[in-house]
Amino acid sequence: MSKTPVKFSHFTLNEKLTNQLYLCKNCSGYTLLRMEHCSHCSQAKGYFSMDQFISKKYRLKFQSDVFLLLFLLFIAVLFTFNPISIAIIGIIGVAVIILLCIFKLLIRSSEKNYLLMNQVTADREKIKRGIHVNKTFAEKKIQDYDYLEAYEILRIIGLFSNDDDTKKLKLTCLNTFIIRKDMQLEMDTVVPNMYSKEFITYLGNAAKVQRHLVNKKVLDYVVTYEREIQEHFSNEIFIIVAGAALRMKQYFLNYEEFIMKYADDLPKERIIRLCTLLDSIHSYEIEESKKRAHHLLHTKFNREPFVMALH
Repeated sequence: MSKTPVKFSHFTLNEKLTNQLYLCKNCSGYTLLRMEHCSHCSQAKGYFSMDQFISKKYRLKFQSDVFLLLFLLFIAVLFTFNPISIAIIGIIGVAVIILLCIFKLLIRSSEKNYLLMNQVTADREKIKRGIHVNKTFAEKKIQDYDYLEAYEILRIIGLFSNDDDTKKLKLTCLNTFIIRKDMQLEMDTVVPNMYSKEFITYLGNAAKVQRHLVNKKVLDYVVTYEREIQEHFSNEIFIIVAGAALRMKQYFLNYEEFIMKYADDLPKERIIRLCTLLDSIHSYEIEESKKRAHHLLHTKFNREPFVMALH
């Protein structure tokens, strides 16, 4: 399959998840996609963002509280015939309403969060149905070879429901793209719970251009499924992962056996990094690895000026 150059739209993980949720103004069905027609009722009435919906709910509750106090004040005045009593009740009533308004403004953020949590809890199943409809839409986009739009939908869905099926769909899309260094790539969120050729294919492409994507979770996965990977892939994937793991001392200490197993085939720059890293670790336990790394460097690249300067 030929690969396509793509540009992802900006995606941030720092926003609240509920900012990605929308409600249809007609049927109150949930969606992550603001399509022209609601996928639940097929109407084009527009959407509320979750923040807009909760703000509206808070405003209505606030207004109802104020109207209730005004109604009680009116009843109290209605059944009072003494002018002085009416004045006192009026002053007290107005003061209570003002204090209520001030208090409500002070706790507005907390109360809106409370309303939000109640809304999400009450509508849990409706939200799940909405996400399922969005996922079905993304699957149709994949069938239509619109991998970029499908992936960007799945990326949002993954924030709410990131099971292995969602990960597999994301990997299907990612493996059709030309992977570049400047792309906002994900890794932890596509590591499956079982062995996956699609994931290893993506890992090989992504780790080449963004070594920082290789972390403990990825290393554990590769070590766990090393035998299965060897059945379907060349050692290149292990060389890429082992080389990327040299970013951190702790990775070497935790995965020394795995890294040294593929050290012979590391490129020069990674072998130099290996030697530098090992020289910075003062431990007798890695002496054999240190000697082997320096032997590799001098044996394979002995004639190069940089290596000669190390003698």
